Amino acid sequence: MKNFNISKLTINLIIFLIFTKNYIFSNQTQNFDIKYCKIDLNATDTSIAIDGSVMYLIEINKCKEIIFELSNGYKVDSITVENIRINFQHYNDSLKINLPAQEKKLINLEIFYKIIDTKKINKGIFNKYVYHSNKNYTYTISEPFALKFWLPCKQDLNDKIDSVDISITVDKGLKAISNGILTDIQEINNKTKYTWKTRYPIAYYLICMNIGDYYEYNFYWKYNEKDSMLVQNFFYKVDSNQLNEIKKISLNTINHLNTFSSLFGLYPFYKEKYGLCLVPFSGGMEHQTITSIGIMDENIMVHELAHQWFGDYVTCKSWQDIWINEGFATYCEYLYIEKTNKDLCKNWLEYTANNAIDSGSVYVPSNESINENRIFNYFLSYKKGGFILHMLRNEIDDDSVFFNVLKNFLNHFAFKNASGEDFKTILENITGKDYTYFFNQWYYDTGFPAFNIMWWQRNDTLYIRSFQVPIYTNICFKVPLEFKINFSNRDTILKFYQHSFIEDFVLPINDKVFSIEFDPDIKLLKKVLNIVEIKDADAKRYLIYPNLTKGIINISALETTTNEFDLFIYSQEGRLLKKLKVKNKTTTVNIENFKNGIYLFVISDDKGFFVRKITKR
Repeated sequence: MKNFNISKLTINLIIFLIFTKNYIFSNQTQNFDIKYCKIDLNATDTSIAIDGSVMYLIEINKCKEIIFELSNGYKVDSITVENIRINFQHYNDSLKINLPAQEKKLINLEIFYKIIDTKKINKGIFNKYVYHSNKNYTYTISEPFALKFWLPCKQDLNDKIDSVDISITVDKGLKAISNGILTDIQEINNKTKYTWKTRYPIAYYLICMNIGDYYEYNFYWKYNEKDSMLVQNFFYKVDSNQLNEIKKISLNTINHLNTFSSLFGLYPFYKEKYGLCLVPFSGGMEHQTITSIGIMDENIMVHELAHQWFGDYVTCKSWQDIWINEGFATYCEYLYIEKTNKDLCKNWLEYTANNAIDSGSVYVPSNESINENRIFNYFLSYKKGGFILHMLRNEIDDDSVFFNVLKNFLNHFAFKNASGEDFKTILENITGKDYTYFFNQWYYDTGFPAFNIMWWQRNDTLYIRSFQVPIYTNICFKVPLEFKINFSNRDTILKFYQHSFIEDFVLPINDKVFSIEFDPDIKLLKKVLNIVEIKDADAKRYLIYPNLTKGIINISALETTTNEFDLFIYSQEGRLLKKLKVKNKTTTVNIENFKNGIYLFVISDDKGFFVRKITKR
């Protein structure tokens, strides 16, 4: 990347123009609705060069012009409306089409185009070599804004196309794979034309085209006693041992379909198909009815199939709500493991929680809603997005209710679009509970809580004190807490709820407590700073004085091994007021600007933490 010296004024102007362009474009694209799309392309496995046409049946609403998107790497030869040529302008990846005066609300609009500059096509359509099969493959991945790099289009999430026909003509011996059902194969001289049809509503970015020398491997999934669905797979032509292994792995699709159909309702596109198509990229892409996949990895297979419910059947309303797609599909990985191999559940939770500890919200802020890297942030959209569903499930604390929420959400927004707020509405309607606090702290806020846990036992009473430290935010998280209490020959789980930064929990216990564990089953996204048993000797590690002050507090570390420590000052209500890192054995803190009252000084070091009450007057 080259470095440019751009003035602040220039940067602000660029930002203004970007958002102004998007605002204008969004208004211009709202005056028509796509009902049907017929794609007819010529393509090859040796390059990304394509040409052909696309016909849209659109419903217009009192408009004299419409705008599609198409990369400037293409030349538009002509555009017709009802078979009559019309004027258009193609610039800055926009295709402005002037409509003739007419009374019809439904019109046929056809665009004829071809590629002229492949250097301008750096997204959307790719051609890569696969050493396993010694062949090249052409494939498309259009999410989130890249359909315009191979098809004139309206990139609007909320205008799902009711049905699509996709015809692709390739050299004889190749296969062309797309969405829906393969309805026709025509031999034309030394070419073959494949025609696919889907009659389910589809979001623009889920339309696909994969071309290459594929081996087709099919089987059937029986979804009830009488009916079956085709599972149609396309693999590289490799040696028999590799191919047999790929076939074996692909058969797991039946288990995946059974599991998710039992959890969420029948696979949404059962009247057409599901399948996998190998393409040369890392990961997977949930093209409706046919997943493009880089490697035959079961976790990727599970994730992408889950998208057929969360992403394809119900699609996010805006890219700010990508959680509806990626957060839900990520948690479906866990739900599948939970059903099939419970021994791996804790591994998944540990890995996901560790990767979800990041600064930022699951909800994508408006100023980053066109930033692809932010939309598909691995730590926020995927891992944190998946883990907050796990926390929500534990907050509900009733699996029958939790899965009822998921099913109702899918049924209510079937083949439509939904936001995080839409999901929250369904959740609240079914549970009868207000989850505003949950979404504010986990979906919209940017941080997570860290905890200092101290405990002690006096006679027949157990005391647990939880200090919450907000990370990347200032809010106090209202969260359920679980503690595993270990005795000499047994253990028990205690559940509490923390509403403030400091919370004390007191429980009568007769047996001697040997240790406690915080959140043993990983139900909470958090960091644990310390968890220590407080003994009498701990009271002598620091000197904090005077107990009654007008403002100046002195702190001394009494142990020579203490090098540095963190100091937290809390109000009596439990609000964190100040955090300091102290690197000297003695220091002073000025709280003159604090109002009169009682404050807790909490010191955290490598041995645990230490607490003193200070009164300011």
